[in-house]
Amino acid sequence: MMININELLNQVTALHGEGNFLASEKILNDALTHQPKSTKILNALAATKQKLGRPREALYYMNEILQQHPDNIQILSSMGHLYFDAVGYSEAIDFYARVLSKNQQQQKLSEDEICHIKRRQILAHGRLQQYETALNLSDDFLKTHQKHLKVSDYVENINLIESHIGPKVALEKNTKILKKFKNDGRLLYQSATLKSNLGDFKAAI
Repeated sequence: MMININELLNQVTALHGEGNFLASEKILNDALTHQPKSTKILNALAATKQKLGRPREALYYMNEILQQHPDNIQILSSMGHLYFDAVGYSEAIDFYARVLSKNQQQQKLSEDEICHIKRRQILAHGRLQQYETALNLSDDFLKTHQKHLKVSDYVENINLIESHIGPKVALEKNTKILKKFKNDGRLLYQSATLKSNLGDFKAAI
């Protein structure tokens, strides 16, 4: 049975727009029985599984695509994100490293995509309590991506300083950054928490 892939994907897109991911899943599963090697169907099914909150199932289908296209940087990136969402932080780190290495040669990722990968790479190391590595990556990120930095990047960096070095040094960095982003709620909350952790409860109020 031949399937019109474009029509199928348009139907899936419409169902996603309606939030009807279960119907999308059924249609794609049926289509996959007829074209089991179709990367477009596999990719759409992986995306649908992700929308349904099933990253481990999404990984199965994305891995099927990876077997066909082992050097595709976008697929490797998707694998990293799926592992991250599935709390497979070690696997996510491995895929992110492969993506960033390949991108140095291929230059296919946008700056926003690179920043997203590096942010998740930092978070993954932090959640594995690899604070020194995470902090080194975070420091490098703050230096090399200044045009794309968000307040959350500084907050995460200061959190890592507290975890790896201690609250005193973290508070010093927080105070410095607060001069740049005055009255930012996240930094102010972080400041109060750090002061409390140092025993300065009056200043934390």
